[in-house]
Amino acid sequence: MLLATVVEELEREQAASSGTVLSYFFCQATDEKLNNATGVLRGLIYLLCTQQPWLASHLHDRYDASVALLADANTFHVLAKSLKSIIHDNRLQKVYLVVDALDECVVDRDRDQLLRLIAEYIVASPHVKWILSSRNTSNIENALAICSTTDSEIRLNLEVTQSATQISQAVEAFIDHKLSAIASLGDKHNIRKYLQQVMREKANGTFLWVALVAKEIEKAPTWEMRKLITKLPSSLEDFYAVMMDRARCDSLDTTWEYCRLVLSASALAYRPLSLVELAIVSGLPQDIFANDPSSVRELVGLCGSFLTVKDDVVYLLHQSVQDFLRSRAVNTIFLPSIEQSHRNIFARSVDALSTCLRRNIYGLQHPGVQIDEVRVPGNDPLASIRYSCIYWARHLCDASSGRGGFANDDFERTDRIIRNRFLYWLEAASLLRGISESILWLRNLERLLKVDFFGRIRIP
Repeated sequence: MLLATVVEELEREQAASSGTVLSYFFCQATDEKLNNATGVLRGLIYLLCTQQPWLASHLHDRYDASVALLADANTFHVLAKSLKSIIHDNRLQKVYLVVDALDECVVDRDRDQLLRLIAEYIVASPHVKWILSSRNTSNIENALAICSTTDSEIRLNLEVTQSATQISQAVEAFIDHKLSAIASLGDKHNIRKYLQQVMREKANGTFLWVALVAKEIEKAPTWEMRKLITKLPSSLEDFYAVMMDRARCDSLDTTWEYCRLVLSASALAYRPLSLVELAIVSGLPQDIFANDPSSVRELVGLCGSFLTVKDDVVYLLHQSVQDFLRSRAVNTIFLPSIEQSHRNIFARSVDALSTCLRRNIYGLQHPGVQIDEVRVPGNDPLASIRYSCIYWARHLCDASSGRGGFANDDFERTDRIIRNRFLYWLEAASLLRGISESILWLRNLERLLKVDFFGRIRIP
């Protein structure tokens, strides 16, 4: 929120100065398009070129406008050179580049590469101002140490131990705001004051805790609010555990199983899933949930402390949710294991592809049509299997990462999709602009399958 406010202030300055440009990127660990170094550079360059279209010439100098090249293995280095060329354009007087949550650029090697690049640019380009945010991690601090001088760096530490007063005041204001928005409290000043006092004692400087607890309070009758706030733990992870236990106890066995499937799929997916994709990937009964986003939305609502829906896409509420599900709740959500949960997603994806894929699925009149000229049909036949088309092979790769390797069913399903639907799958992946990534994971899968298959043959 701090970075979002900073961006708004800089946008006002930008509007008053024709030689100033601003670009920003908010990393998000749970979204594969937003959690890597290439995504950061792509996002920064995109906003710069959108504001000043003539800057796009720096891109064209290195490759043509083909979208496919943006997924090439060398894309990071190409984009790095392009960004360097852009920010050194003589027509730009001042450049602001904002990157939020560097710690959510989750691939360490990928992040280190980005940090080295940023440090190099900070030292070499004083007219470019970088504003970076991250949780306190030693590797990020060490990577940026090269530019940690009095002249080039201002550091604001928001750790509670070092900024307790400021954090406390901000959280208290947030608590007051949240409680004032609960209509049922009305003129019940004594209850409001009690809630306010207990929440201030338990919040521990965590805005997310306040938001989640306020949501729980709002759902409770006023006579239960005191008891509720007393029982709720102050730790965010403990709060998640309470919410999960409550969901299990308050739901019928069937409903809880559906919630478990939804949470498992959402935590393992490589990008946020649409409601119709989630119905396929999670393994919800098709006779109940197929082609019925409202039913899936209702089920996601039962997972309200963990998931949220925006524009029919399901997101993990926060990175801490994924951390909780993959650690403390791993034996509750991923049954019997994370590897088997990956295998289940692979199996559901391949089964759906085998059923849905067909020749010329968009009904194109000319096979040589340019991808930018393709119009998605109103009732998109790929809507429910978009995710499965791109990521089925990757889930199988992850399923084999455990001691068990591949199962016999894995070979059979892979053989079936390759023999019976391969060309249809290539066409669908192309229509979804995911051919490069799809082929990359198919090659990785081919390598792993060969190793496992021939390894089994050699066993006496």
